[in-house]
Amino acid sequence: DTVDLTYPNGAQTMVAVGFDAFGNIVSLDNGTNWTQTNTLHSIDKPTGVTRIYYDASDVKSDENGYIKAMVVGANGAIVQDSVYVSIIGQPTSLKAAVTQDLNGDGYLDAIVLHFDKLTTIPAGYNFDSLISVSYNYGEQNILFPIDSIGGDPSDSGITLQARTDSVFTIYLDEKNSIKMHLPQTAWTPSISISGLDATTPVNNKVAIDGAGPVVWTVVKSITQLTNRTSDLVTVTFSEPIQQSNGSAFNLKTPPDSVFNVWRDSSGVLLLDTNLLSGIKSFASISSDGKTVTFYMDNGADLTGLDFISLKSDSSKIVDQANQPNAPSKTNQKIPVNVVSHTPNIVVVAPNPASPSNVHSGNLDISYNANALQWAQTDGGVALDFLVPATSDLSNSITGYLKIFDVIGNLVCEAGDNKTNLLKSANFSGKSSVQDYYIYWNGLNAKQRKVAPGIYRAILYLTTTSTGSTERLIATLGIRR
Repeated sequence: DTVDLTYPNGAQTMVAVGFDAFGNIVSLDNGTNWTQTNTLHSIDKPTGVTRIYYDASDVKSDENGYIKAMVVGANGAIVQDSVYVSIIGQPTSLKAAVTQDLNGDGYLDAIVLHFDKLTTIPAGYNFDSLISVSYNYGEQNILFPIDSIGGDPSDSGITLQARTDSVFTIYLDEKNSIKMHLPQTAWTPSISISGLDATTPVNNKVAIDGAGPVVWTVVKSITQLTNRTSDLVTVTFSEPIQQSNGSAFNLKTPPDSVFNVWRDSSGVLLLDTNLLSGIKSFASISSDGKTVTFYMDNGADLTGLDFISLKSDSSKIVDQANQPNAPSKTNQKIPVNVVSHTPNIVVVAPNPASPSNVHSGNLDISYNANALQWAQTDGGVALDFLVPATSDLSNSITGYLKIFDVIGNLVCEAGDNKTNLLKSANFSGKSSVQDYYIYWNGLNAKQRKVAPGIYRAILYLTTTSTGSTERLIATLGIRR
């Protein structure tokens, strides 16, 4: 016979009864000693009793074996008997689900599932209908599409194949996340799982934050066009950060101990250890712990060709999770976005200048790389002002130019205050500010040479990032 028990309510009372050689019941005066074999759990009070109570209320894993009852007979011989016991233990349950950002781009791409014992993902498991991963962002419930299921991240993994293990990885499809453009490293989605044999269904279990912080945006603000030491760098992280010891971020930390800087060299990012060298501290950290600033007081020029990432081999910062996470080795490199206030000085060269028909045509406010050379060799005049050299054309500068004679008559004009002037320049980004040149050939709106005398150029420039407008005035002389 077999005794079958099931967690948690399975139980059986077992009684030892003695018989003599003729089949008569005899008293077991000295009681009975009970033992168990194989994986069966211990018997409570197994010595000197004829009756035991054996239950499955604390059994976690499946058990099996024999329970034996043994007495010493009248002639000193050992008499024993046994029964086979099989116990179905507590169902497998999910202990923890831990988020991951394996490629370090700030979006969740995996969740590692830790079960309390072995479970099996059956072949053909329909994870689209049996696994749900969601997160409430404000009033929006965001669903994470599942790409595949794998094993422990340290293993080779599986995809849609039967596998028995206690650790599995849900790989998430990032396409929808990228469209939202919301950093997710601090998110803790809810997980629901069903359809696994001998496993308790999981209903909205909240994941543990296991994704480290990444750099999300980098902005360098040029406050003085001719002074790099006053450039202010603002770095925003994907989530709040703190010191690795759990204390608030220390502003006296040198930025080069937190960040790596990479420079784009013909499409290859090369580590540059000098750009932040010598900067002793940060200037500020936001109240939410997500944004820090520092000045480029070493005088180095951080440009649109530079990228910033977090150092993963130093323990200067971690996130603010209950179990803090350091930046991963794969954390992303973010380009520096250079922005500036509106230019406030325009320089004219040569001055005075001679009008010229060599480069005829209407006045054009677009960037002209040949303006200075034409003015020096062929006549006409170059108007020069400094602008930020940025690859982010959302930080545009618009404007228009008017040239008047000495008594205020309009000679010619150009620009519509709508077109982004930086787009026409197409700067290389090798420095954070560049000279912007406009060429005037000294001809009026009717394409005739203007008369010798004093003229006034008025340039109106508006920077979209700040909304500020500057009125730049230059006086220039025209000679024959």
